[in-house]
Amino acid sequence: MFSNASRMSARPSTVKGFYSLFYEWSVANSHARTRSICSGFPQAIATSQRVVQARSFTCSSKRQHVKSARPDDEPPLSTHLRQLMRKMPHAAVVATTSTGGPAASSTSNFRGMTVSSFTTVTLTPTPIISFNIRRPSRTLDAIRQSRQFLIHILSATEAGANVAHGFTKGNSTDVFANQQFAVWNVGSKYPLPLLSSPGVTKVLRCKLRDEGEGKGLIEVGDHILVLADVESIIEPPPTKGAAALEDRGLSYLDRAYRDVGKVIDVIDPVETEELEKQ
Repeated sequence: MFSNASRMSARPSTVKGFYSLFYEWSVANSHARTRSICSGFPQAIATSQRVVQARSFTCSSKRQHVKSARPDDEPPLSTHLRQLMRKMPHAAVVATTSTGGPAASSTSNFRGMTVSSFTTVTLTPTPIISFNIRRPSRTLDAIRQSRQFLIHILSATEAGANVAHGFTKGNSTDVFANQQFAVWNVGSKYPLPLLSSPGVTKVLRCKLRDEGEGKGLIEVGDHILVLADVESIIEPPPTKGAAALEDRGLSYLDRAYRDVGKVIDVIDPVETEELEKQ
């Protein structure tokens, strides 16, 4: 498990031909989608000057380690719990947002980070998700400012792991210059970067909660607990070899990206059904 949600910010970088490639989806096709899938699509897609692939590896075997941010003076109990939680699988997703301003030829307003604490809080009446961000974080600052973001659900494939790993590099690189992405909500105050990759299965459009303590941002120690409403599910831009919804989601376990393992049979299947309802 990541010791904390990895932080990342996009430094100013010009993306050549930001609007050089436009794509369209037919109205008939969007109406054919189920109600749970958003029928709107990004208005423009930008292709970076170069696409730099992360080092190739297989999710279930070769490990791609993320450096721990563990303090030297961490209490023994915290260290023990950290080691214990590393043996628990966690979902790995990528959150992207923006500090505002028009979507011009620069990625300087875009922010993104890989999150390993993502989960659903409730599905009804309004779906609510949560994850944690360690402070300080420029991605957190952008979420606080815009109050909206996109969650990219990744497949348990090499493509999905490459996307996740690309957003764990902190401030060392402008990762958006190395990714293909579309711009969601072009022309608005806060256009959002929507990643275009075969490793992205679906994208959740989220907005911070307007109700309750902290208005969706709750301080917990040196972290912020993010609570947001899921407003729609977006189909990612079409790519060659795109993942299907049926593909298993990317997991992070023992400092490596993983696919899920074998099925463990239970004595009473009814108990499994009841667990899924909880």
